[in-house]
Amino acid sequence: MKYSIEKKERYAILTINEEKLMGARVPQLKSEFVLHFEAGAVTNLIIDLNEVKLIDTTGIKALLLADKLARQVKGAVVLINVNKHPMSMIETSKLDTHFKILSNVGDAEDYFLVNELSN
Repeated sequence: MKYSIEKKERYAILTINEEKLMGARVPQLKSEFVLHFEAGAVTNLIIDLNEVKLIDTTGIKALLLADKLARQVKGAVVLINVNKHPMSMIETSKLDTHFKILSNVGDAEDYFLVNELSN
């Protein structure tokens, strides 16, 4: 699985550099989520899905894991740049109300700031 992580002061951006978030490619990403959240390196995470064109239930489960881990450390996960097929899968799974889905990093920054102020 090709991805990059850019750490900022209040959050990290994980950019998935693959067209497919599915099957055997996903366990490495899940391990990365666990590593960063449990080590306390990340509380708020932006997952940029711009390059992801296809996603299956394994990919959806990885996103759910990231969200669960973030909530455990009183953080949040925001999905940005979600393409048509991944969005359709998220909607079909009825998770479009579960995930915070925004259009760009700036919107996600604003969301994290408001989230911090309300806690």
